[in-house]
Amino acid sequence: MPEFIFILEDAFDEGKWSTPEAWADDVEQFQKMFRHPSHVQLKVVAGNHDTGFHYEMNTHEIERIEKVLISERLFSLNASERH
Repeated sequence: MPEFIFILEDAFDEGKWSTPEAWADDVEQFQKMFRHPSHVQLKVVAGNHDTGFHYEMNTHEIERIEKVLISERLFSLNASERH
């Protein structure tokens, strides 16, 4: 069983245009699709579709995705700390 699951880029497709209601529906669907045991850490690297498409990224979309999916910006996998 893995200790970590990484999702790299674009958890959602239309982050820039999502209404609050559509965003809540997308988050619920994501959480259903990527259910995992509590001892497995899910790490999501947000993609450009999650945060507003390249040069159109803004603070609102970045903060919204961080609240739902990203618990920290930087982490280290240290083999000596694992059991």
